[in-house]
Amino acid sequence: MEFENLFPTPIGRVDLNKPLTKKEIQFINELERCANVGNQTSVDNYIFKSKELKRVSDLIDKAINDYFKKVYAPDKNVRLYVTQSWANYSKTGQFHHKHSHQNSIVSGVLYVNAVPEIDRIYFYRDKEPMLEITTKDWNLWNSKSWWLPVATNNIVLFPSTLTHMVEDVINADERVSIAFNTFVIGEIGNNKNLTELIL
Repeated sequence: MEFENLFPTPIGRVDLNKPLTKKEIQFINELERCANVGNQTSVDNYIFKSKELKRVSDLIDKAINDYFKKVYAPDKNVRLYVTQSWANYSKTGQFHHKHSHQNSIVSGVLYVNAVPEIDRIYFYRDKEPMLEITTKDWNLWNSKSWWLPVATNNIVLFPSTLTHMVEDVINADERVSIAFNTFVIGEIGNNKNLTELIL
């Protein structure tokens, strides 16, 4: 039997082609922090506007627009830009709660410090199946969740509506990541269909 994967959820994965410098890592680690659900986050939630992360911001901009061109294949002059960006800090026993991102099109995470044998990001299917069938072998069609391993300098991009979380840190090192949201700028929709929107 042949199968076609119709309407798949695109998860983009890419390595930061120029790893974070010691100065950039130091800047991220020294940001003022506040409590989040299960872990800590930076007080500043526009960190890509800082001059210290300009290079990283430019690399993320390239990654999100590569994703956008491949997934959306726009026919007009439209692109993504980062709206908000913030750091997440999870120490041993801490986690990043299950959530999605409103007012964003594509969201992403850049891992500043992560261990591939331990750290992973979980994604969840939000729609419950009509029937509950017990499963012998889990696969991409019958699973309610799926995880991907992550490592330092990995970027993971995904539709902002996709529910995700990160489980408890079990190693002694602090897991540090930068998360970001995006929106479109340019022309979307169609004038004749009365859906045109110029942003």
